[in-house]
Amino acid sequence: MLEVKDPLIRTCQTNAYSMAGMLLKDTNIDKGARWYLGDINGAPLRRWDDRLQVFRSSYDVLRRPTHLHMKPDTAAEVLLERMVYGDSAGTGIADPKVGNLRGKPIRHFDSAGRIKAESYDFRGNSLPSERRIATNYTTTPRGRSIHELERESPAPDRGRRGWSARASTRVPTRSRTSRCAALPSSASPS
Repeated sequence: MLEVKDPLIRTCQTNAYSMAGMLLKDTNIDKGARWYLGDINGAPLRRWDDRLQVFRSSYDVLRRPTHLHMKPDTAAEVLLERMVYGDSAGTGIADPKVGNLRGKPIRHFDSAGRIKAESYDFRGNSLPSERRIATNYTTTPRGRSIHELERESPAPDRGRRGWSARASTRVPTRSRTSRCAALPSSASPS
């Protein structure tokens, strides 16, 4: 059991751990209590909270997270997140070694939209990626397949964002290229 107290001697955070060191329960002054159930490797399987929400994680055969579901108190379970990897079946990628996609996430769907990674460098850093913002961010992906999610046409972001890391350093640099037409430099607002 671990407790954190604030300057007013109130208990702000309480964590309870198993004998193996896995988090079983945490109680926070702001977010309430949460209970956790993990597998033998410590990966989360289920999480419950004071709001009567149950979160369930799903994994592929290599134990990589693929789905995150949430079941509100009395409503049906909904899909919150979906992750697709470069070497997963059904992605349409013939050789995942070409873009260094083996074992790397290539699609991440959530209620905000989709992130698509095209390739990775030799150190595992994502090269140019694309973020497409969902037109209706209040909905969730639900139980739709990856092909249905891909066919949907969320509004594109105004550019492609890519992260690159210099080989000599570990400091990443961020780049952004815009597809929007630039105003001439002589233009001034009227």
